[in-house]
Amino acid sequence: MITLSVTLRASKLLLVATLAMAFLASYAVWVFLDTMLREEINPQVALTLSLICLCCLIFVCIWRWKKFSITSLDIAADGNLILRQRIARHTTKSEEIRLGEGAVIWPVMMVLHFLTRDNTKISFVLLPDSTIPSSFQRLRVSLLWLRRHQMSSGLKKKELGGNLN
Repeated sequence: MITLSVTLRASKLLLVATLAMAFLASYAVWVFLDTMLREEINPQVALTLSLICLCCLIFVCIWRWKKFSITSLDIAADGNLILRQRIARHTTKSEEIRLGEGAVIWPVMMVLHFLTRDNTKISFVLLPDSTIPSSFQRLRVSLLWLRRHQMSSGLKKKELGGNLN
């Protein structure tokens, strides 16, 4: 029996923040090349190199953002977690996971680390726009409940990890 099923998607807020950092990094490259190497490099070359840097960073950011497939996380009444990831258009991969060390759950952001049965680590950064607001809150409450459920079942605090407030 599933008590909660949440569909997760890539956060647009995280994409915008990453693109802003890419812009600032390329600006820093331009300022460095223009001020430190003024006598050795033509200003147009410095600007061109910083624009190339910016284009590469934007490409990588958007490519990684689009690569994130729509994911579903199911939390059962007994505390089992099932992660379903879309691999191809009509293919879904399902696996049983558990909450790993270092999970951080705040009201406005979640950094979740899961471990599969073969101890492969899967990490997600979730912001409120990663799912609908009510599902975000229900997921937060369910993960807090799961943490307490794991504690009552006898797992050591070190095995649980995380900042689940």
